Amino acid sequence: MALDPIPEEVRLYLREHFQTVTDEPSTPDYYVFSVTVQGVRREITVHRNFFMFPDVVPGYLRDIDIARQLETGNVEICEPTR
Repeated sequence: MALDPIPEEVRLYLREHFQTVTDEPSTPDYYVFSVTVQGVRREITVHRNFFMFPDVVPGYLRDIDIARQLETGNVEICEPTR
């Protein structure tokens, strides 16, 4: 079973805040992005099940201020609770 592509809205959100946004090799359960924050590479890993509701993902990233969190370290968004 092929994974759905990462919604372009997520890339656009990250590009609003970071000059460099790169897709990294994904794992079986996670998509991985890297961004450069003040010359430091940070990673954001997102569980693939998080994208079951792709319309809410960009708003969620804004609400929890992922951009600010990435300024201090790597971020992982785990599988949504059932």
